[in-house]
Amino acid sequence: MRALVVLLLAIASACAESTAVVVGEREAVVAVLAGRELDLEAPPEAVRDEGAAAVLVALARDPGEHPRYVQHRAVALLRYHPRPEVYDALLEFSASDDGGMREAALQSLGRAFVKRHARELAALAGDRLADPDDGVRRAARELLVRARTARFQD
Repeated sequence: MRALVVLLLAIASACAESTAVVVGEREAVVAVLAGRELDLEAPPEAVRDEGAAAVLVALARDPGEHPRYVQHRAVALLRYHPRPEVYDALLEFSASDDGGMREAALQSLGRAFVKRHARELAALAGDRLADPDDGVRRAARELLVRARTARFQD
């Protein structure tokens, strides 16, 4: 019996060494989001790539078995994808029941879309100034300042 176990372990080890592990785009993005040292101001290329936007939106909508902070970080990193479908998703997330999602959405909107949507985002920020969550109110004030500043720069 012991010889059989040793043989199976040897076979499994050989298979593990010779089999390449292919990591999908979702898994690569999740690995970045779950990392302890993630810097939202200078994230790795894996979350800035063109295809990462769809993965980030999908994770924000349904993080699956991952912790909630992965969902919040996904929303926060959408700031690096200034496309119309991301703008729509961030507006959706800004109305979430989760305060962390609302806060991250307002921050991303302020960094990626304020120049093109200053008037709409100023109105959204004004609505969020009375939010029960402190972080959301702070993000709303920042967004309001960015939106007002952007309107005068045009």
